Amino acid sequence: MNRAARVFVRILREAIRGAGKDALQPRPWDGAARVRDIAAGTWRGKARPQIKSSGYVIDTLEAALWCTSQSASFEEALVLAVNLAGDADTVGAVTGQIAGAVFGAPSIPLHWLEPLAWRGRLETLAAQLVRLSDPSM
Repeated sequence: MNRAARVFVRILREAIRGAGKDALQPRPWDGAARVRDIAAGTWRGKARPQIKSSGYVIDTLEAALWCTSQSASFEEALVLAVNLAGDADTVGAVTGQIAGAVFGAPSIPLHWLEPLAWRGRLETLAAQLVRLSDPSM
């Protein structure tokens, strides 16, 4: 697993365990300079025009963290992410994972959930995955 993915997994794990936005706090990290910068939270001081929406893993992770940190809700984070333009689907997908973990599943707008095919099955599988990843949950 590459270093950026490890940062991503650490953030998801902490957020799912209840840390909320505290999971986005800067942490020391080994590895390439850009990954260290993201883990250290250098994206926090950036303005929207400085956030890149590309398919490059570092840009995507930075954009997703920035969008989630700038938002007060899951919906706000996702709308901000996809409106960065560029690689909107990739940044939106990663932001959705982080924002979902930070704000919790109940924060996902019902009007987004209702039209999902196999919604019940997806919710069951998601709950099973969380339990498998951390039996204490």
